[in-house]
Amino acid sequence: MSWITDLVDLYDRNEHLVGIPKEIVSDNGKERTVCLLPIGHIQVNVPIQIDLNADGTFNNATVLRYEEQKTIVPTTLSSGSRSGSSAKSPMPLDDQLKYVARDFHFYSKKSKDIDFYQNYVNQLKEYKDYLAGHGPTSAYQTVSAIYKYVTEHDLLKDLVDYGIFGNQTAYSLVEKWAEKDDKPLLYQESPESLDKIFVRFNVWIKNEKPHWENPTMYKAWKSYYESKLRIESEKGVDYISGKTNIVLTNKKIKGIKGILPGSNNAKLISTNNPYNYRGRFYDEDEVVTLGYENSQKAQLALKWLIDRQGFSIDTRKYLAWGTKGEDVSVIEPKKGIFAQPLDSLFQQLNNEELPDTNEQLAAKIKNAFLKGENICHLNANGNVYIMELDAPVQGRIDIVYYQSLDVQSYIDKLTDWYSKTAIYVSGKNGYMNPNFSLRSLAVFRNGKHAKNDLIKNTVSSLSQTILGTQKVSWSILNGLYNRAIRPMSFNDPHEKFITWSNTMLGTAKLFRTVYPEFGPVLDKQIKDRNYLFGRLLAIADIAENESKKEKQKGYLTNAQRYMTTFAQQPLTVWKTIYLKLMPYLIKMGKDENKNYIVNRIQREIGEISILLQGDVQKLNRPLNGSFLIGYVHQKADWYHKRDHEEKQINFNMFSMDNTDTERSYLFGRALALADLAESEAMGSDNDRATNAQKYLSSFAQQPLTTWSIIFSNLQPYLTHNQYAFRFKRSLDRIFNLMPSDEESMKHRNDSLNGRFIIGYYQQRNAWFRKEKIEDTKAIGLNQQINSRDYLYGRLLAFADVLENNVLNSHEIKRQTNAMNYLKAFKQQPLTTWKIIRLRIAPYIKNSRYGSTIACYINEIEQELSDSNVPLNGEFLVGYSQQRYAWYYKKENN
Repeated sequence: MSWITDLVDLYDRNEHLVGIPKEIVSDNGKERTVCLLPIGHIQVNVPIQIDLNADGTFNNATVLRYEEQKTIVPTTLSSGSRSGSSAKSPMPLDDQLKYVARDFHFYSKKSKDIDFYQNYVNQLKEYKDYLAGHGPTSAYQTVSAIYKYVTEHDLLKDLVDYGIFGNQTAYSLVEKWAEKDDKPLLYQESPESLDKIFVRFNVWIKNEKPHWENPTMYKAWKSYYESKLRIESEKGVDYISGKTNIVLTNKKIKGIKGILPGSNNAKLISTNNPYNYRGRFYDEDEVVTLGYENSQKAQLALKWLIDRQGFSIDTRKYLAWGTKGEDVSVIEPKKGIFAQPLDSLFQQLNNEELPDTNEQLAAKIKNAFLKGENICHLNANGNVYIMELDAPVQGRIDIVYYQSLDVQSYIDKLTDWYSKTAIYVSGKNGYMNPNFSLRSLAVFRNGKHAKNDLIKNTVSSLSQTILGTQKVSWSILNGLYNRAIRPMSFNDPHEKFITWSNTMLGTAKLFRTVYPEFGPVLDKQIKDRNYLFGRLLAIADIAENESKKEKQKGYLTNAQRYMTTFAQQPLTVWKTIYLKLMPYLIKMGKDENKNYIVNRIQREIGEISILLQGDVQKLNRPLNGSFLIGYVHQKADWYHKRDHEEKQINFNMFSMDNTDTERSYLFGRALALADLAESEAMGSDNDRATNAQKYLSSFAQQPLTTWSIIFSNLQPYLTHNQYAFRFKRSLDRIFNLMPSDEESMKHRNDSLNGRFIIGYYQQRNAWFRKEKIEDTKAIGLNQQINSRDYLYGRLLAFADVLENNVLNSHEIKRQTNAMNYLKAFKQQPLTTWKIIRLRIAPYIKNSRYGSTIACYINEIEQELSDSNVPLNGEFLVGYSQQRYAWYYKKENN
C-alpha cells in the first residue's frame, strides 16, 4: 500500500491548499485552474448558474463560458462514482438537470425520471436538517435556500422563461441545436445532452462566498457526511493507516471519477465482482479494507498532481513529485524544478572547456541539480515519487509503474543518465548538448504517425530505465537504429532533414548507454571499426554538403542515400560513396575559397583510414549502433569552432602493414604514390586534379588496365622530381608483394574492394611521415611465368635499371629511354623494344652490370614471339617485380 500511503501523506502536507484554485500555464500557453479538492468533493463542469436570494427566491440565471465552468461540488460515495444514465445517486447540492428540476420529467416524457428528483430532494432535506442542529448558520442558510427553491419552483420552466434555451418553449426543447445561426449560448458552451447538463446554485448571503469557493461549506458537508457514514457504514481495519475501528468504504469499493482527464468514468479504486477473492482468501474483507477518509485523500491528491503537473500520452499519465508535490519530472527535461538549472548548465557548457570524462560531466550535472534543489527548496532529506497510470479499458485506472526513492538517489540517477547520454554538437557559441524529451525519443523510435500505444509504452520503458539499470532495451535501440539508418524514409520535405538529424542524434545518445567506452565528444584515438566507419560516413556527408551552394543544401547526400546498405556492408559501400564523392572534391579543389576544405577532408579521411585494421571479411561485417555515435561525433567536431588547440592523433602509434598482400590494399597504396608524385611536381598549381583522381572510378573497376594509363601519364612529372627514385622504389616494393602465379594474374584486373581506399590513405600517411619501409626477403618475381605481357615488363625493367645506373654514376638527371617510350611500348611492344634495345646498347658497354643484364635480356627475348599486339597492365607488374629483384640483390650483395 506504499503508493496510497504516500499520496495520503502528500494530501496532509498540502492541506492548507485545499479548495484554493491556482492558475497555471499549460504546455500550449493557455492558462488553466487546478485545485486540491476537499474530502467528499469532486470537480465538474457546470454550464448553468442560478442565483438565489437568501430566502430561496429566484434572482437570475446565467450561462457560463467554458473557462468559468469548473466547480467544486460535494458528493457521496455513490454519486462520486456513478456512471450511466440509470444511476440514481444524487449530488448533495449542485447536480444535473434531471436531479434538480422537479419538472424535468415533463420534458423527458418519462414518468420514472421523477425518481431522480425525489432522491435528490430527500438527501438535500437530510443535509438541511442536520445543519439546523449542528450549524454553521451560513451553511444552513445556503442549503435551506436551495431546498426551498427546488421544492417550490419549476426549475426547467424558470430557465426557459429566462431565455437560457433561446426562444424555445418549456418542455419542447431540442437536445442539439442543428442550425448554425442564432445558436443559444448554452448549446455553444456545453456538448452534453440536456439531462446531463449541470446546474449550480449561488445563494446571495452577505459576506459569504459562493458555496463552491467557501471553506465553511466544505467543512459542513464533511462533518455531515462522516457522521452519516459512522452510522451506516461498517468499521474495521484501514489498510492504509493500519488503524482499527475506522469507517470503511463500501463493500463494493467505490472510487472517485475524473482522476484522469479524458477518462471521466475511470476509477482507481473499484470492483464490480465480489467473488474475485475466492481461492486466495476466506472472504472478501481479507482482500483489502480502506478507510473512507484516507482513500479520499489519496485519490484527491493524485487528481491534484495530474491536473497540475501530469504529462500525458493518450490515456497514460506520467507523474514525478517531491515531498510537497514539487514537479521533478524525468519525462520532459524542459519542465519541472530542474528545468532552469539544467538549461543554465547547458548554456554554460557552451562557453567552457568541455569535460573530458563522464565523471567530470556527471559532477557538473549533479551540481546543476543541487542548484535546482536549493532554488526550489526541495527537501534534500525527502523522497521523490514516480508513478505511471493508464485507463486501458472503460471505467478502470491502472497503476502501470510506481517507485519512491530518496532525493539524493534520484539526483544520482538523473546525473548518471544525463552524463551517460550526453553528446555535444556544434552551437552558435561552441558545443551544446541538446536534450530530447522521452516522448520525442519515442517518436524518433516509432515515427510521428505511430499508434499512441507504441509511443506511451516506449516512454514508460525509457522512464523506468532512467530509474533502473540505465541500459536502454535492445528493442528500443534496434527500432531507433533501423529508423536512423534510413534517412530516405523521412518523407516530409519540410521536416525531413531536421527530423532525421534529431533522430540520429537521439539514437546516438541512447546507444551510449550500452557503449559507455565512447565519450560525449569525438575521440580520435578510438580504433573501433564501427566508430571509424561512422566517422568516414560523416566526412563524406560533410564533403558533399560543403561543395553545394546554399540553396542546394538539405537534399540527401550520397552518404545519406547509401546509409542503409552501408550499415550492412560498410567496406563495400564505402568504396561506392568514396568514388561518388571524388567529383565534389575535385570541384572544390578548383575553388580557391574551398581548397582548404578539400585538404581538411583528405586529412580527416587519412587519419581515420590509418586506424582501420583487418582483412576484407572483418571490415565488411555489419555495423552496430556505435557507428552512429562516430557519425554524430565527427559531424559535431567538423562544425565546432575551436578556441583551443585540437588534440591530434598520435600517428606514431600506427605503422603501415608492409606484409599485407591483399590485392585491393596494394593497388590503393600504388594509387596514393602516383597521386603524391604528381601533386609534388605540380607544386602551387595543385588545384588541378591529378591523374590518380581523374581515373579513380575506372581504377576501382579495372585497376590493372587503369594503372597502366596512370603510370604512363605520371612519367613527365617524375623528370625533375627530387623524390622520383623514392617513388619508384616504393612502387617496386608494393608490386613485389603481389603474387604472380597464373591464378592471381587471372584476377589481377578484377574490380577492387573498399580496402583500396584504406591502402591509399595509409600509404599517404606513411609517405608524409617518411616511414621507413623495410625490403621483404621474399622476392615476388616469378621467372617461370611465360606470360608475354609479364616478360616484356621485365625487359623494360632491365633497360631502365641499366640506363639509370650509368646516368646516376655521371650525376645526370633525366628520364631513361624505357620511360620516354613507355606509351609507345605499351601499344607496339615489339617495334618499340627494338628502338629501346638500340638506345641502351652504349649503356651495356659502359655499365659494370652491362654483361649481366645483357644475358638476362637475351634469355627473355628467346621466350618471346614476334607478335606486336598491345600489352595489358600486367607488363607493369613484371616491370616493378623485376626492378625490385634487381635492386634487392644489388643492395644485399
